[in-house]
Amino acid sequence: MRVTVEGYTETIKERSHVIQFHTSASFNDSVWVLGDPVYSRLDSTTRLAY
Repeated sequence: MRVTVEGYTETIKERSHVIQFHTSASFNDSVWVLGDPVYSRLDSTTRLAY
């Protein structure tokens, strides 16, 4: 399964450090990748994301 990380929560305690990722499914999503011959074509094959 392919996902996009939307954010995360970090909890630090005396004897533990937990990071939880908040994700959404991205089965058909392609995002902009600078310098890539396919995924740098904004509005053609990809969408802008951060």
